[in-house]
Amino acid sequence: MRTARIKISPAEGEAIYHCTTRTVNDERLLDDSAKETLRKQLWQTADYCGLQILNYAILPDHFHVLVRVPSAAKIPDDEILRRHHGMYPKPVLRRAARLRAIEVRLKDGDPKAAAWRKRQLACMGDISQFMKMLKQRYVHWFNRSHQRRGTLWPERFKSLIIEPKVRVLKAVSVSIDLNCVRAGLAANPKDYRFCGYAEAVAGGESARAGFAHIVGKGKNKQWPAVHAAYSESLFGKARARPKGTEPKGTEPEPA
Repeated sequence: MRTARIKISPAEGEAIYHCTTRTVNDERLLDDSAKETLRKQLWQTADYCGLQILNYAILPDHFHVLVRVPSAAKIPDDEILRRHHGMYPKPVLRRAARLRAIEVRLKDGDPKAAAWRKRQLACMGDISQFMKMLKQRYVHWFNRSHQRRGTLWPERFKSLIIEPKVRVLKAVSVSIDLNCVRAGLAANPKDYRFCGYAEAVAGGESARAGFAHIVGKGKNKQWPAVHAAYSESLFGKARARPKGTEPKGTEPEPA
């Protein structure tokens, strides 16, 4: 029997989770092309579910993601439709026609459209639904593109509820970013394109917003200030790694 996952209900307030999942037999199946697809699907699925990715790291045999699940709030139909379009940007003709019909019927209170709305809302605001959708969509793409069958993720994802304090968030986030250093994939996380820090340094707005939340500057999202606050923790931790794994260049990069 599966043990029930410990979660905080969105009705009780927001929550932050550190989630990890590994490939079957810990095989190094994810090359750069596969990592890039997973990176895109990570952001896409989070947007659909209404969650905020604070940080992530995708390695050849597993990935980490630090996710904020906001407090429950009413989601208007226009927003549901926007998220759906983002999740399925290139629907087949039949699905596209059906969605156009739903857009009209939602305004008329049609029962079938209401049922469709209920199904979409059931997938939103929940860490379990987010990870389920992400893993299922990704394995479908991976198997199709690699001419393989069977499972890619052999187990349930692991999750920890993270205390929403700056020092705790920074410690967890730094550990995530340093995965590539520990694995010998890069000397500095900014040079490993499949982690949140590298994406933020490269100018990714959503990634930068995640770090602003981590360092407690959610209302002041100026990247130089956010970067300076985070770099001190990141490179301080990195210098404590075994000899030979220290990142090159410990000064904050320019915005």
